[in-house]
Amino acid sequence: MDSAYISALAALAGSSIGGLATFATTWLNQSYQHKIQRHSNERARREKLFGDFMHEAASAYSDAMVNKLENSTGLVNLYSLKSRMSLFSGEDVLQEADKVLQIIIDRYFVDEIKYSNMSPSVVKELDLLRDFTGACKKEITRF
Repeated sequence: MDSAYISALAALAGSSIGGLATFATTWLNQSYQHKIQRHSNERARREKLFGDFMHEAASAYSDAMVNKLENSTGLVNLYSLKSRMSLFSGEDVLQEADKVLQIIIDRYFVDEIKYSNMSPSVVKELDLLRDFTGACKKEITRF
């Protein structure tokens, strides 16, 4: 074989390897960036859903403190949010959501709370989202 052919084949092989390396590097970087973006979007979606549940729960609980259950729209919204959470959340989050829902439902069927008669147990009950928030934190950091 002529030395000119060997030089040409070596140049062609080097160029091909360099091009493939550049392609592979670019593909891997874009794949990684896409994975990070999906992860970030999923985390934001979970945070929004958990926040929506907390907002609805606080609203329903404050309503339950002064009213009897006359309109179940708030509870239906809470159950809807819990169902959406069940699509991707862990068992701890769902158990805590069930506890929050049960506290709200129980509150609707007891006497209304007069702020002048608030006891320490009622004040503690006002922080009904503490355990749910802790479970959500674990869920988000785990993810």
